[in-house]
Amino acid sequence: MKNLFTLIFFTLLSTCLWGQGMDCKKFKDGTFKTLPQDGAPVTTIVRKGDIQKEKTEGKRGSSELMVKWIDDCTYTLTPTEKTLKKSPSLPKNMVLTVTITQVKEHSYIQTTSCNVFDFKLTFEIFKIK
Repeated sequence: MKNLFTLIFFTLLSTCLWGQGMDCKKFKDGTFKTLPQDGAPVTTIVRKGDIQKEKTEGKRGSSELMVKWIDDCTYTLTPTEKTLKKSPSLPKNMVLTVTITQVKEHSYIQTTSCNVFDFKLTFEIFKIK
């Protein structure tokens, strides 16, 4: 009988823990920074509402992207007309899909994929404001 109660307790506990989703909402808006990794430079990201601006260290100018949240932890980024004019080599139909896969206290891990290029990038983003 004691084993049955123990089994029920751990089953309920694991069900409760599994059912808790990540709190990605705190990363919807703010100022973020990437750390240099795998040869990629530091990038500062400012996301507010449906606009995200990115500035990469060592490069002139910045990029502006439209943000569309699919769910609490997934969003898409589409270059604005302004960005497409500055970077005519970007495909006009390009959409980046970002999935937050892990949430930490001051950062999150994201995986980014693209509809026109075959890649998946995973890296950590730190919230600084």
